[in-house]
Amino acid sequence: MAGDSAPVRNEFASIEAGFDKLPTVTGNPDKPVFVNAAGTALEPITAASARTKLGVVIGTDVQAYDAELAALAALVSAADRLSYYTGSGTAALATFTAAARTLLAAVSAAAQRTALGSTTVGDAVFIAASAAAARTAMGVIIGTDVQAQDAELAAIAGLVSAADRLPYFTGSGTASLATFTAAARALLDDPDAATMLATLGAAGLSSANFFTADQTISTIDARLILIESDAAADNKRWELIASSEVLSIRAVNDANLVATDAVTVQRTGLTVDSVTLGGTTVAVTNALTVGSTFTSTKAAEAGYSRVSPNMCRKNDITTEISLTRDTLTLITGPTGCTGIILMIVAGAGSANSVAERSTDVIVYSDSGGTIPIAHVTARGTEDAANANVEYTCLTRQEVSVKTNGSYQVWIKFTDDTGNQGAANYIIVGYYD
Repeated sequence: MAGDSAPVRNEFASIEAGFDKLPTVTGNPDKPVFVNAAGTALEPITAASARTKLGVVIGTDVQAYDAELAALAALVSAADRLSYYTGSGTAALATFTAAARTLLAAVSAAAQRTALGSTTVGDAVFIAASAAAARTAMGVIIGTDVQAQDAELAAIAGLVSAADRLPYFTGSGTASLATFTAAARALLDDPDAATMLATLGAAGLSSANFFTADQTISTIDARLILIESDAAADNKRWELIASSEVLSIRAVNDANLVATDAVTVQRTGLTVDSVTLGGTTVAVTNALTVGSTFTSTKAAEAGYSRVSPNMCRKNDITTEISLTRDTLTLITGPTGCTGIILMIVAGAGSANSVAERSTDVIVYSDSGGTIPIAHVTARGTEDAANANVEYTCLTRQEVSVKTNGSYQVWIKFTDDTGNQGAANYIIVGYYD
């Protein structure tokens, strides 16, 4: 072989040619190498081209990674189990029964209801378009099949029944039980008023409410209750009561309470001793003569003396009360009075100029001074200017006025532009 280098050179040339077929490394990082289509050289290609050549195109040949699929892949399957998501990227297994599979296999809603064991009525209720239609299907139409809710019926339903009890309403939506005696039942089963009267033992009383025979009430403190026609209003009843030797006519309310004697007759044996009218007793001695003198035993208020059955006069009338010009003043009479008698003194005074002078005193029934009930006037003429206050006219007059429920009236005086008038008053008596 010495001196013959041709074979070696040929071998190195072959190797060099092979290296020439290798792809260039520079500029092709992380790229796979493939044999070119001609099969003559190696060449770098992209990852996408490599996946295509390998038949693993993501989204075409293989599934792209997905957290939801990964969650399903992590499950351990078992018989009769159904996968379901428990959250984002998490899953679990649920029992999938034969009944559930049968329900899902049904081809229609009707088939599904059949699978669930629904009846004809159940189907009708299930497919009803409204609550009313559902009630119709169930046979519970309100007002036809069942009773509508009613407060009155509910009140009766809330009662606890017992023997010989009758339900009755005590108000709107409230009820109670009353004793329903055998006597009441015996009365209610009577066919007409005449039979009822006989049952009550009032055979002498006609159905027209007239006594056709003498009636005797024999009992201690015998009472007869009289009811006026407008019995719906309270205090429309009267009571006639005989107790021992006293006969009274009383005013009572609808509950037969708060009895007030209106008329009372007192007797001793067969002799009538007195008659009391509203608390005032009149002695009866053989006969009561019209025109005779009536007296009162009611005491007069302090400082007064009674001069007639309903009038008292003041014992001392020397102290008058002065009124303030243009000011409404309250006057309160003695307690219990229905009217008062006033002595009013009005004076029209001079004002240092020639003119007519006047003072007016008016009594009112209201605190606003709008309803006058008495008027006293003093009028005179100042013929010559007089700087001294002299009364051109002085009037003194008694007036009787009605008081309100609080025994009150109001009084005010006014005068002319000279403002020299004056007025006083004093209560000199009252009516009771």
